[in-house]
Amino acid sequence: MNSPFVSPHVPHAAFPPQNTQAVRSPALVTSSVPTPTAPTFAEYQPHTPQQPQHQAQYQQHFQQPVQPQPRHQVQQQPQHVQPQATQYAQFSPPSMGHNQSVPVLNQAFAEPSQVQPSPEPNHANSPVVQPARSPSLARKSPAISSMNSPAVSSRGSPALSTKARSYDTTAILIHVAEECFEKAHRGVQKVAASLAEEQVREYQKLITTGLACLEAAFQSNRLSPRQEARARLRYASILCEETENLQEAETALSKGITICEKHRYADLKYCMQYLLLKVLFQRNQKAAFIAIDRNISDSQTFKHHHWVYAFRLLKATFHVHAGTPPDAPLLENLRSLAIMAIERHDSAMVVFASLLEGLALLRVIRFDTIERVQTCLAQVSKYQFDPVVRIPQLEILTLLLDLACSMHQKTPDILIHKLKSLQAKLDDNMGSSTWSDLNPEILIPINKQSAPAAILSDDTSAILRAGSSRHDYVVMTFMNRLEIVVLTYTFSGLAGMYRPGPESRRSHEFWKEGFEVLAKWNKEVVPKLSGSSLQGSIEQAKWRTEMFCYLQALTGLYFATHSQWSKVEQCVAQLQQAITPAVNDIFNIFSLYLSGVYHQGTGDLETALILFEDERLDLLAGFGNSSGKKPAYMELCILAGLNRLWILQDPAYRDSMTSTELLDKLRGHCIEHQDPDIRTAFNLVQATAQTNPPPSMHQIKTSITNSLNGSKVTGNTHCLAIALSIMRYRLFDNVVGEQALKSAKAASTQAKRSGNLLWMSVADGMLADSFEVQAMFADAEAARQTATEYASYALTGKE
Repeated sequence: MNSPFVSPHVPHAAFPPQNTQAVRSPALVTSSVPTPTAPTFAEYQPHTPQQPQHQAQYQQHFQQPVQPQPRHQVQQQPQHVQPQATQYAQFSPPSMGHNQSVPVLNQAFAEPSQVQPSPEPNHANSPVVQPARSPSLARKSPAISSMNSPAVSSRGSPALSTKARSYDTTAILIHVAEECFEKAHRGVQKVAASLAEEQVREYQKLITTGLACLEAAFQSNRLSPRQEARARLRYASILCEETENLQEAETALSKGITICEKHRYADLKYCMQYLLLKVLFQRNQKAAFIAIDRNISDSQTFKHHHWVYAFRLLKATFHVHAGTPPDAPLLENLRSLAIMAIERHDSAMVVFASLLEGLALLRVIRFDTIERVQTCLAQVSKYQFDPVVRIPQLEILTLLLDLACSMHQKTPDILIHKLKSLQAKLDDNMGSSTWSDLNPEILIPINKQSAPAAILSDDTSAILRAGSSRHDYVVMTFMNRLEIVVLTYTFSGLAGMYRPGPESRRSHEFWKEGFEVLAKWNKEVVPKLSGSSLQGSIEQAKWRTEMFCYLQALTGLYFATHSQWSKVEQCVAQLQQAITPAVNDIFNIFSLYLSGVYHQGTGDLETALILFEDERLDLLAGFGNSSGKKPAYMELCILAGLNRLWILQDPAYRDSMTSTELLDKLRGHCIEHQDPDIRTAFNLVQATAQTNPPPSMHQIKTSITNSLNGSKVTGNTHCLAIALSIMRYRLFDNVVGEQALKSAKAASTQAKRSGNLLWMSVADGMLADSFEVQAMFADAEAARQTATEYASYALTGKE
């Protein structure tokens, strides 16, 4: 999950060694040449059999190679966003002796330097067999002729012939499984970027082979209880991440939980319950919420506060993926998390919970949203001098949330100041050891607790990590530095759009930097980066693609504002090329709207009208009301309606009835809209629309006044230039007097500040008309000549 609240993957952990001893048959005969033997793994050896009849079966078992059959259905491509599953209990290769070599993929077994025969069991009903002796050995006493001691056997000549020693296949299976997973994940970024059929098939083959090896290992009944529990946890985590076989993952976890309860492995039990909740959420969200409440209650009963934190944060993640609005259940969970953190004096967790609440509130914009978010930021500021809270990711997240509030409030000066603070903080953390360019982890420190059972271990390090000092850590997935840098460039460009004239051109420079970071990331970083799973790597590639699409849409709108239509056309083409079925559907709407803007700007009003009338841009299409659409989608639909209204004012397309209906439909969405720029744009269109019946002069003046005030509040130079031009057209057209001339000059001056060639042409054209009315013909001719040049530049896209 590039969700921000998903746990990363568990690091490797090796099995503890077990003592074992190899066995050879008493009926072995000698040979003059020593037979190469397979290496012996100290970790996984069977117990020495005690009955003769078992001896044959035991060796027969080892002589048959294990052929695991791949039988897991591997998902081809993700169909929906799922919470990223955590890798658990990754097995490291077994430890080896000095004279043995580790078998790995595509590598033969190394021959041991010395044969080490095993002691022979004494079977009561078996005939005594004298082993062959080297001629160099002295004859032994008859008292010990019936059996060789281990010491004597171990000192025997290498010429002694022994049968190839048996070895533990479970160690080999687990080792091969981890080799397969490691090899698959090493190139998963390339697979996710291309999704070529051959590469995907090879990746799936490696994952399936690894799963089959793990399954064969824990079904052999030769692992210790803890090893079996860890193997099942690893097996289920891979199933959850890489396949669609959720039912088998549940079965493996259920059996693993039973083992943990029997042997009191509290740490592994919590890990399995955590993963089981993720699996259940993919199948039945309602059941997952019920189950996680039960786990929270159980953790509170046993006073395992660390796991209460983990389960509550997981519940918050579920709310995000379920698209839950910021209502009572979501906020109650986060506030319960904060209250518990306050009681335990975990200040970093209090800050984190408050920031999560602010982000949740910001997802749905209401009349009091910004005030509620600022309340959360005030709670965060209480701990700003606490050294425990000085975590780079928390500081950046606080600045981002504060910046988002300012962007909604449209206060340019404050916005620029906060952007500088964010950029300075990023520069300060450039060499941070806890937050690198590609490290997405954020460690939230919490106070240690004394628990009767071991609830933390290396196996829980993907969720809860034990610390060496007085703190343990809750592990969450945040954003790496490169992602934050791209976002910062994006926000910096948006803030620059409100600056007048040449300063607004810096927006394009910021967005160019964002494109360069993304290009460098895809070209240089991704090929060298190993991923956690195909699903997770696809989500990361999807995020980069969506950021590229968003920057292309913003760049296209910027060029449209400056009448550079050839560049707008390039942005539309690149945007359409980058859009894939996997990305968010909002970018198809961006592409559709930007195409309409391009055709409207180049004078192809018929094509523009067709695009703006597309059913995907209809306010009520498929919903019955606007509550089913996200804010960005709604705003694009509103803007398309406003563009359509202005096209309908052209004499060739004028339709007063359609204009009246469309204006009434838009009024309900725009008058009380939370974005002041949307309200300003609606007032501008309403002041010029020809309706049936026509608007009164009072309504026109009210709309112009509201648009002027709104433009001044937000510092929007473009809207202010349009508002002054409309005021000159509506109130002072063909009017003789100083006031009319001042209005025309003000519109011309403001249009030049905005840098919009189209409105510069319109304003100077009206200024020429005002000069003519005042009988100032020389000035009128000069102004008209300038207006004609601007119109030519606006049409051709010349800067």
